[in-house]
Amino acid sequence: MTAAKPSRPRHARARTPPLAVSRGQFPALAAFLRGYLHEDLDREHGSAGAALAAFAKDAAPEEIAALDDERRRLGARLEGVPLRTARALIGREFGAAWRPATREELHEVFPAGAEAAAPSGEPTD
Repeated sequence: MTAAKPSRPRHARARTPPLAVSRGQFPALAAFLRGYLHEDLDREHGSAGAALAAFAKDAAPEEIAALDDERRRLGARLEGVPLRTARALIGREFGAAWRPATREELHEVFPAGAEAAAPSGEPTD
């Protein structure tokens, strides 16, 4: 006689495995998230997109390029990941207070699809 596999209740959700991402892999992004997407984001910038624009005014061209590269790389890895998982990663791994409410807000900071593949400022068609 073989042992039966334990059954999972119907209402139990399958857990999404955590992404293997660390702050050390994305140093420019970690600095941006902590420095611009903090608890005073709404008061200081109004949105994540406005915070990106403020960073672009404050930063040197090589800092902007490094951030754009890391945003695209992480954006590609977040493709298809549940929003709640992306939110948890942003807070847990990067220490940002910002939690995107929608996938569109997430894509303001982390481009997806063709946008993630194209360098910033270049057409995607």
